[in-house]
Amino acid sequence: MSVEIYIDDLKPDIQRQVLEELGLETAEDGNYDIIPLFSVERPE
Repeated sequence: MSVEIYIDDLKPDIQRQVLEELGLETAEDGNYDIIPLFSVERPE
């Protein structure tokens, strides 16, 4: 099982920090509005 984490799942201030770190103005600039930032996998 895995859980995908999207930028919209983060608090607004953390969203801004992530976008700044990635050098993006908006999530759409990096397609992070439709692509997850990361996925958490449950170990088997």
